Order: sequence, then structure tokens, then C-alpha cells
Amino acid sequence: MTEFINSHPDHFLFIVLLISRIGDILTTYIATPNLKLEGNPLVRKLRWPFAIISIFVAFVAYIDLDLALTVAVVFLLVCASNASKMWMMRVLGEDEYLKLYYGLVQKASLGFSLVCLWAPPFFFLVLGIALRAFTEGAGRHAADGFLFYALVLGFYNTFSYLKNRKQLSHAA
Repeated sequence: MTEFINSHPDHFLFIVLLISRIGDILTTYIATPNLKLEGNPLVRKLRWPFAIISIFVAFVAYIDLDLALTVAVVFLLVCASNASKMWMMRVLGEDEYLKLYYGLVQKASLGFSLVCLWAPPFFFLVLGIALRAFTEGAGRHAADGFLFYALVLGFYNTFSYLKNRKQLSHAA
């Protein structure tokens, strides 16, 4: 296996990216088949055809190995995040999960919520910074994936939370 990876890093990263994109699509579908709970505004707007077309991102591996590794880290972390919550979303269903989420948004203080929303991205940022400090080459590109994921996670979660909080306050 190591010989294949070392001899064909482009093929290997293509497979990793393909697994990450398929994993993201499948975990998203299991969690939110109607995309009511989708965090990515682009996917929410363009729907499943866009999500499926995103599989072609795997071809980045044949263009830029460094970028492919960074993107693979981000997408695999997205898959892991989706997978950690999909059972609850599936059991409750999209509407019931949203109802629970909205109820929590209404009860929580803004400050406490923002601290909690930024705690996971903070730890990913620390990991990315530590990896960047102690690695070279490919390790640095993996570290960049953690850094980018931290920023995306923090901003998506904050934007979504604040948007929902504002909508709920206007509805009240």
C-alpha cells in the first residue's frame, strides 16, 4: 500500500477526495434528505445536483497535490462532523430537529452560544497551528486543512445561528 501511495500520490489523493465527497453527500443525505439542515448555503440553494457534481473536486489531485491534501482534510472533517450528528437528525427528522434547534436558540444567551459555537473551531485552529509549526511539506498542507476547516466551521455555524436567532426574534 505504501509503495502505491508513494508511486502514485495523485491516484491516492484522488481516491481519498472521492471518498470524502461521497462521504459528505451520503452523510448529508442520511441527516437531511430535504437539505433543511444543510449548513452550506450554496448546497442549500443549488440542491442535490450541485452536491453530486461536487464529486468532480476529486480531480484536483491531478492538478495540485498540495491543494488536494488540504481539501481532503477539510472534506473528511466535514464528513466526520456530519456523521457525528446524523443519527439524531435521522431519528428526529428534519422538522423535529429544527423545532428542537429553534427552541434552544430562543432559550440560549447570545454570548454563551457564540463561545460554544467557536470552541470546536478554536481547537481545530490550535491543532492546525501546532501541525504547521512542527511539520514540513505535506504535513503543512494537512495543517492548512485544519486551519481552513476551523474558519469555515466557525463562520458557517455563527452565520447560521445568528440568522436563525434574528428570524426567530422577528417572528416573536
